[in-house]
Amino acid sequence: MNEHSSKLICSACKKTVRPTDAFCSHCGTPRGAAKKQIKTFTPALQTPEGRRVYAQILQEKKNKNRWTLLFIFLNLAVGALLYFNGLFSTHMLAWLTPLIILFLLLGVFAHIGSWHHKDYLRIPGSTDDKGEHRCIHCGHKGIYRSTIYKTNTTLANCASCRKHLWQE
Repeated sequence: MNEHSSKLICSACKKTVRPTDAFCSHCGTPRGAAKKQIKTFTPALQTPEGRRVYAQILQEKKNKNRWTLLFIFLNLAVGALLYFNGLFSTHMLAWLTPLIILFLLLGVFAHIGSWHHKDYLRIPGSTDDKGEHRCIHCGHKGIYRSTIYKTNTTLANCASCRKHLWQE
């Protein structure tokens, strides 16, 4: 690591020393005694900003799921009302029923519980300074991907704590 890009900390008084100074400006200790500060990575969910954004994304998904389920329920209610009032014939209902079921399945499974990569990247601390993924739960950088059998869905999990991070 370049000496000019990192902060130096005086070993005697623990104050910041400029890289160009030969001695600590606070206590006079020679710069050779100053140690480089080691940068640590804090997991995203252990910071207030990370928790706030995480909660905000969860709330957005919850609201989206509510609207999706409300839309599906209203479609079913209107369809049932039209059918029971005699405005739908049984022939019309025969070809419309599979479409309604398909629409229901697509609507329910498209939104409920899915964390996508773009959602994950919105959380501060989900990547480090180099842009590499970090686990928001434990801070580990090992991410492994696996697929669900007979699907195109890829799951990304932390290699250390094994928690689910996102799906692709």
